[in-house]
Amino acid sequence: MPLLQTSLFAALKRLLSLRLTGHRLLSIRHWQIVVLITLLSTALTVHAQTVRMLLQHTPLAGVQYYEAEQVWAELREGDLVELARDPENQHDGQAIRVLWRGHLLGFLPRRENKVAAQVLDQGYRLEARLLRLTRHPDPWQRIRISIWASVKVVNPAK
Repeated sequence: MPLLQTSLFAALKRLLSLRLTGHRLLSIRHWQIVVLITLLSTALTVHAQTVRMLLQHTPLAGVQYYEAEQVWAELREGDLVELARDPENQHDGQAIRVLWRGHLLGFLPRRENKVAAQVLDQGYRLEARLLRLTRHPDPWQRIRISIWASVKVVNPAK
C-alpha cells in the first residue's frame, strides 16, 4: 500500500475507531466514507493536502426553544456554526450545542450525536455549516446542518 494511502487510512482509522457502547461501530454511511477516502488516497499526489469528509447532514433539535427565531433574519445557508460539547446536559450526556455567532440555535439530535461527541471529546475539530433554512411549522424541518471532518494527508515521498 503506498505511503499516502497508509497515512490516510491511519488517520481515518483513528477518526472512526470509536467504540460506541451498544451500537454498531460503523454505520453504512461511515463505510461509505471509508471507501471514498480510500479512493481519494489513490489519486492524491501532493506534498500535503487536507481532505474534507462529509460526516453527516442532520436537522437541529430544539430550535423552537432557543435563539434561532431571534436571529433568523441574519442566518444564511453556508454560514459556519460551532459545535460545542455539553457533557453536563441533564437530558443527554453526549449533547452537542450548535451555536451561530454565540447564539444557541439548538442541539444535534440525540440519535445522531454519538460519533460527533466522541470525535470532539478526542480533541478533533469538526466543521459545521448551515445547510438548509426553511420557515416550516415543524421545528425539525427548519434548520439542517452539514458536519465535516478534515484529515491532513502528508506524502513524505515528495
